[in-house]
Amino acid sequence: MMVRERERRRKREGSGGRGKPEGWEEARGEFYQEAYSDNSTGRRETGKRPSQDDVEAMLPSRQPGATVRRKNVRRASLYKTGVNRRQSPTAELNYETLPDLSGEDVTNEADVWEQLQGIKSMALPMARKREHQRKIKSKFHILKSSGFQGFSLQGRKARQNLALRFQEQKHWVTPFHSSLRQIEGHYGTGIVSYFVFLRWLLLLNVLLGVLVVIFIMVPVAVVQDDQYTTPNATDCSKQYIDEVEKYKEGEDLLDKVSDAVKGTGWLERTYLFYGFYPNIYLNIVGSELTYNFPLAYMGTVFFIFLLTFLLIVHSAAKGFQESLMISKGSFNEYCNIFFAGWDFCIFDKSAALTKKRGIMNEVKSLISAERLRESIRRRTKWQRIALYLIRICMSLVALGILGGCGFLIFVSAGYSLDKLSNSTDEKTIDGIPTIFYSYLPTFVITMLNMVIPMFFSSTIRVEKYAPLTVIKVLLIRTLAVRISSIFFLLVSFHSMIKCTLPDNGCVDESCKTPLCWETYVGQQMYRLVLFDFIIRAITLCLLALPRSMITRCLSSKTMKAILEVQFDLPQQVLDLVYGQTLCWLGTFFSPLIPVISLFKLCFLFYMMKFYLYIICVPPTTGYRASRTNSYFFAVLLVSFIIIAIPLGYMIASINPSRACGPFQGQEYMWDIVVTTVSSWPKWTLDVISFLNTAAFIIPVIVLLSLMLYYYWAVAGARRAKLTMLREHLILEGKDKHFLLTRLHALLKKKTELESEPHS
Repeated sequence: MMVRERERRRKREGSGGRGKPEGWEEARGEFYQEAYSDNSTGRRETGKRPSQDDVEAMLPSRQPGATVRRKNVRRASLYKTGVNRRQSPTAELNYETLPDLSGEDVTNEADVWEQLQGIKSMALPMARKREHQRKIKSKFHILKSSGFQGFSLQGRKARQNLALRFQEQKHWVTPFHSSLRQIEGHYGTGIVSYFVFLRWLLLLNVLLGVLVVIFIMVPVAVVQDDQYTTPNATDCSKQYIDEVEKYKEGEDLLDKVSDAVKGTGWLERTYLFYGFYPNIYLNIVGSELTYNFPLAYMGTVFFIFLLTFLLIVHSAAKGFQESLMISKGSFNEYCNIFFAGWDFCIFDKSAALTKKRGIMNEVKSLISAERLRESIRRRTKWQRIALYLIRICMSLVALGILGGCGFLIFVSAGYSLDKLSNSTDEKTIDGIPTIFYSYLPTFVITMLNMVIPMFFSSTIRVEKYAPLTVIKVLLIRTLAVRISSIFFLLVSFHSMIKCTLPDNGCVDESCKTPLCWETYVGQQMYRLVLFDFIIRAITLCLLALPRSMITRCLSSKTMKAILEVQFDLPQQVLDLVYGQTLCWLGTFFSPLIPVISLFKLCFLFYMMKFYLYIICVPPTTGYRASRTNSYFFAVLLVSFIIIAIPLGYMIASINPSRACGPFQGQEYMWDIVVTTVSSWPKWTLDVISFLNTAAFIIPVIVLLSLMLYYYWAVAGARRAKLTMLREHLILEGKDKHFLLTRLHALLKKKTELESEPHS
């Protein structure tokens, strides 16, 4: 035995490899050989146990090749003041290393309460928490706080209890709470995120509708004839009203239904459209103050867009933070799938089978992605050049298709307006009902939004993208089609309304501009919102439902796989974003469109629930709730910004109609804000003037640049620290594996030693 020991030592010393990884096993073997000999008594020959430093020296994290070394970290107090109950610790707490709270000198009621709240926020068993609470409450005589400190403590307790009660009763006031729980239990968090996003849009429209009703609709509804003044009244408004009233004469029930669908006739002179709201200043009863309605109209729309922007940014940042935290674990994707990929919210058997298929497909997609990366590495130079040329050509084709879509929308909008403006018959034009020409631009836009994405889906295969890249490219192109369709419609409106009005005329006859072009734009937005919902309902009832029934009657698995209807989550989200974009754009020209969108989303929720439960099957592709939420709000934010730019241009650079609306008589709509600001006191004008000078702007830019650099440096330091902690976790895993291996060897050796005397 001693001979073998000396030979092993000579080999280890001859290798000179303290820094070599292969020396670890030799060193560990020597340690355990010295510590546990092969004699019958099981005693060590050296008679000396290894110290803790000797054991730590053999760990992989202590070897010279390790990139992260442990540091002596002082144990911080686990019970800090001001701990929120909703906070969760970022690391697991070791049960044995918890401090003994009974030894702390705590006699103040506020300190005891804060430490009790700290216990509630710990990731400990309930029995252990109760034990610590019992020690604190029974060990000391707690002094009651008095005065302002006692009043402040009672207020904090009351606020916390109120927040807890609200969280417990929150589900009673949350819309669709039970439906969302059912959907989550049957289909998982990925699918339910779509319905949560739909509910978020619904609540947003509730807020926008309340603002519109309070500040725009109610003042006009309650005003009396002797309570307002009209400073910029024109003869054009009387001409416009007479034209609408003439159109309403002799209408029957069918004509009224047609007007309700088109947004014309009797519906045109209602609270729904811009042209109904007058240019008035309301006199507040019992006061010398007046309610500047044009300014209130502009301010309400501006506040709606500002509030919407802040809410979207807040939700997008929150979702992006969660998805970023999850994406940091992409280096161990297979471990995440196998050990953390299950959705424990599922309690339905069929949903569990679907989730299993989704996990299997996700693993397959990872393997295929690795194979694709390997094939990409093996491509020759000429193959890469040919593939890049194909992708460039397909991208140019996509741009050409977008241009063709814009041309079709531009031509259809101009043709529709030309036919409607030159017609003397309100019911038919050349034997064709006027509703066809009214809905012609809407029909063209809807058909393009349905057909063009299908074309992109069928032609993207030749570009040979990775699976995830295919989804991203398709989403970008589909979103571009939908947003560009609205943009080109606005361009067609601009060509009709961007005309120089004569001094004594209401419209420019050469441009064929409507008397109230804002109402005309609002009617187009109203038709798009209404037609979008009608098309979705028709598609569900006449296409998806029969297809699902046919699939259930088939026995061939191949035909079922071809004909079955899957819940396409990205496409459904784009539909929601498109509808909400129409709502934002139409809010200025049709103030009650948020209310219409509210009812539309309510019906859509139950319609899509029926679609999910009865018609379609869950998608085989797994969607994580955090990633999908960040994607939803990112797409929504892009759409919001794209649509806010042309709307701001219309408000600031296009002449309002002289025949209708709160801004008739103004050169530009924004002039009402300039006029109001100019009437403020002189010191406020001086402050505003100073804010527009270089003396203020340059220091602000420098300060913002310094703050940006500071946060960039902090983010870089945190990224470096996260990288170090991640490597530290890897080494900790190696240490645990090493210790478990040695422990297994020790137990095995001990078993052999105990069995030797019997043999």
